[in-house]
Amino acid sequence: MKRLLQALTLLLTLSGFALTPWVLEGNDLLTWGHLILGFFYSVIFLLFCYDHLSQHQALLKTGHRRNLTGSLQVVLGLTLLLSGFVLYLYGSKRISPISEIHLGATLLFFIALSVHFKSPPQ
Repeated sequence: MKRLLQALTLLLTLSGFALTPWVLEGNDLLTWGHLILGFFYSVIFLLFCYDHLSQHQALLKTGHRRNLTGSLQVVLGLTLLLSGFVLYLYGSKRISPISEIHLGATLLFFIALSVHFKSPPQ
């Protein structure tokens, strides 16, 4: 499931960057593909978080860089879900700050995920 999550993260990030105003802003096919991937990703992400946290529950009490990046991923993931849902309902043209929050959270999520997987095990 970890590799599936990594592949979906990469696909969502690339399709999200392709939807930015300076690339393919109005492409409906890519927009729907990004939405469908996003909904599928939200289910996989939440299931993986729950399973991952229950497996490493004993290690959560220690202060470590992996704990920080994992916590950051959960917060940013929820931010992405909420902002993506708002963008889906109201569109990105009307609510520009939400689009920028979504893009910033995407970048931070990708960085936190990369650091998390590259951190040495505890």
